[in-house]
Amino acid sequence: MEPFVITTFSSGNRLSRTTRRADMEPIVITTFPGWDVNSMIVPLADGKAFVVDPAACEIGGDENAIIDRLEAENLSPIAIVITHGHFDHVCGIKTLVAKYPNLPVLIHRNGADRLGKNSVDEQSKQLKKRPHASFVLPAVSDLPEPAGFLEHKKTLFDAIPSAESNFSPLVCDALKEWQVIFTPGHSADSVCILNEKEKVIIAGDTIFYYGYPATDLPSGSISRLSMTYQELEGAFGSDVRIYPGHDKVGFTTKDYPFWQYAPNFYESY
Repeated sequence: MEPFVITTFSSGNRLSRTTRRADMEPIVITTFPGWDVNSMIVPLADGKAFVVDPAACEIGGDENAIIDRLEAENLSPIAIVITHGHFDHVCGIKTLVAKYPNLPVLIHRNGADRLGKNSVDEQSKQLKKRPHASFVLPAVSDLPEPAGFLEHKKTLFDAIPSAESNFSPLVCDALKEWQVIFTPGHSADSVCILNEKEKVIIAGDTIFYYGYPATDLPSGSISRLSMTYQELEGAFGSDVRIYPGHDKVGFTTKDYPFWQYAPNFYESY
């Protein structure tokens, strides 16, 4: 596991590289070998889906991994959801948008400068902290502008421009089930996406199984991460399955009560 991704207490058991546990659960595709990002395809209704943190790209050697799976599942993407704008979570955006033009990209407002025509400036700042990853800069330069913003306690339906006029009622209702939770710490733009009905939370790099994320990249904060963990305690049920941006997926807080480690953060650095 790359050190910029996670500090690990125990490695746990990796699940299969592509996982779909139930019809409405995320389809997990492990992308960009070596970084092993859990990119996700999330089915909605009427053959529509949204894609989370696409990292499959030519530089990573897996350019068509997400596109091939979308086609195999007969799914059409209607949005790209970015849990935070770190280079390893956005390096596949251009590949998807080239295949699906005008696909809206959604991110928290704090990460807006990590996208768009000037994204190279902000992404370069991150890569200065990870010089061994600088080869990915072409994939994270000149990214699409954000089409909408992920706001705390609002839904994906709220974030997609003109969703009601563009999609069927079934798709709109499915989008309304996914609620944004603002979870800064790993990055100032970090969010989780919670679906209470399906008992799934897409956690980005906020929650890991037996570990916690690095906070040394620009806008990261160990103290804010600790606060976020405390705020997340009890924010969702113990039967909700957690889908992080790296490593094991599908665990619950009964398996790993992550917030119990928050006070130790101050002692870990």
